[in-house]
Amino acid sequence: MKSDKRNSRIDSVIFDFDGVINDSATIERAGNRIIEIVRKNNIFVPDNILEIFRKHWGIRGTDLLVISFNISKERAEEIYRQWEKEDVQNPYPLIEKSEEVLNRLKKGYLLSILTNRNRENVMAVINYYNIKRFFWTIQTLQDCPFVKPDPRALDFILAELRKFGLLPENHLFIGDTPKDWECASGRNVEFIAVTTGMFKEKDFLKLGLDKSHVLKSIADLPKWLKKHGRA
Repeated sequence: MKSDKRNSRIDSVIFDFDGVINDSATIERAGNRIIEIVRKNNIFVPDNILEIFRKHWGIRGTDLLVISFNISKERAEEIYRQWEKEDVQNPYPLIEKSEEVLNRLKKGYLLSILTNRNRENVMAVINYYNIKRFFWTIQTLQDCPFVKPDPRALDFILAELRKFGLLPENHLFIGDTPKDWECASGRNVEFIAVTTGMFKEKDFLKLGLDKSHVLKSIADLPKWLKKHGRA
């Protein structure tokens, strides 16, 4: 990671939603929910499905279903709608202390969400937990023609925040997947990984991410900012 980025002031924090703010991206939660829905639709579940999930987790939901279960795009869209409906009807809890962290950071940073989920779906969960008030902008699948891990998925938020004079080095991206890291790296945005999703510290270290940039959860983020003199 470049030294000029480490020394730059952080004024903006961009969060992925699932696995970072919402406890919805572990094998035990999302993985098993997907498998249950797929089986109800009489679709074959490969024996190595968890391995497949880990390899592709973080891409658009319908694409994940097509790859994981070898089904058509149309069938995947049908399954994905059922998945979204279940997520709204039975929302996963927020990551522990996430609301407290967002409330604290809101006082000193512009906060945003970048998610590959459909707007209607993710906003239903965000409104359920009454956390929309913390975010300056929420970018969903409908707001940009590109999705993570494509670095161009960040261009919308970066352009909007440039109105405040912010450059890529003034942002911090918080994600829980290698796909998030790939997206941030492609735009020279500093990245912090949290291990509240499907991936653990060793997975991010293999990517070359410094250990200091892997946190157990966003509950550790205020302490990280203070320790690194970026608060």
